[in-house]
Order: sequence, then C-alpha cells, then structure tokens
Amino acid sequence: MKMKYWFIPAFALLGACGILKKDNNSGSDIPWDDAGYDTIEISSSRNSDWRGENEQFSGTFQGSVPKFWDLMHTELHVSFDFEKREMMGTAFLKLKHHFDWQDSLVLDAKTMMIEAVNVLPGYGHMQIKTWKYLNQSKLVLYLAPAPVYNALLPEHHELGVYVKYVAKPYIAKTGGSAAITDDRGLYFINHDLSNPLKPRQIWTQGETESSSRWFPTLDAPNQKTTQKIFMTVPD
Repeated sequence: MKMKYWFIPAFALLGACGILKKDNNSGSDIPWDDAGYDTIEISSSRNSDWRGENEQFSGTFQGSVPKFWDLMHTELHVSFDFEKREMMGTAFLKLKHHFDWQDSLVLDAKTMMIEAVNVLPGYGHMQIKTWKYLNQSKLVLYLAPAPVYNALLPEHHELGVYVKYVAKPYIAKTGGSAAITDDRGLYFINHDLSNPLKPRQIWTQGETESSSRWFPTLDAPNQKTTQKIFMTVPD
C-alpha cells in the first residue's frame, strides 16, 4: 500500500511540470519555452447578439517595459513660477537593482534644466561617476560600485540619488495619443490672472508616461513606488 501512496503524488507532480500551450490553428501542443514573450498577435471573432452580426478583432500587444531597476520611493520638494509656467524641484529617489548589478541608470526627465545630481548619503553604496542629460528627455547616470563590492549584500544593490532641476513643460510641442491628446504633464491654468472668472490652478496628468514632464523618474506603468510630495504655494 505504501507504494501506491508514494506513486500518486509523484505522478501528479510530473504531470504538473508539463505545461503546454494549445495552438488553436494547428491543434498541436507547444511548450511554453517556445512561446514569444516580447509581443503577441491575436485575432478573434465573436457573435455580438445585440448587433446581430459577427465582430472581428485583431491586433498586436506590446510587452511590458524591461526592468533593470525597481523604483522604491520618490520624495519631491517643489515650488512654482507662475509667470514662466515652470516648476523648481528637488527629487529624492531610492532604487534597487531589479536583478543583476547595473553600471548605469537612465531616468526619464523631459524638458527640464538639470542643475545638480548626486547620491543620497546613507542609502546604498554606489557612487555616481558622471552624468549626462540627453535630448531633453533622458538623464543618464554612470555608476561605480562600492570599493569592496559584495553581491550578496542587499545594500550593495541599492542606489539613492537626488536631482535638482527646473521643469519646463511649455518649452516644447506636446504629443499624446487618441485618448489623451496632450502629454504636457504639468498644467498652469490662468497663470497670469488674465481671466478674473477663473481661479489660478496647477494640475498634473501622468497617464501613461507624462509624470516625467515634472519630475525625474522611471516613467513606465510597471514601476510602483511610494511617494511623498512637499509643495510651496502662495497663501
């Protein structure tokens, strides 16, 4: 009897390891290892009873943005120049390697003036060798590991940086998509008080990758971060 009790779990385990994907066109079974993970193309049809006709769909789906870093925490200290429609800010970012050690960090930082970049003291052991601001959109930090690097220590995979900057969302043309036609990210409403019937306001629209118009970040939907924001505003 013992043989039967040992045999059944072993058989179930082996069966669970053979995960296959069904090819609907050929009816064959394809191992998951052979599937493409970057993009997938799908097509389908269904009967739409409320229309009384078949609805066809086909399209290509883009994969998630590759992750080299995880953005753990963002702290912002900001103030505003209403006349120039600009924001002065300091961003404090805490990050860690997503997997392997990285010798650079690329932050999304669109239409900004970068004034200073440095490491956060007391967080992580990496140093910034140098940095470049490319094409008014990417802030690239070139990194050096700790003098005695230990890949087993979590703190040797952590990086803290601060960036002092001025966000200038109105110096460039805006783009957008069919759903959100303007990707300025940071908006000044009635900034010069020219309309006495409208309050002076500032508001933001980050979806899907417009937060980087007003603070340096990893601007991708698959990044999750805690946040603190401190704002200096008129009375």
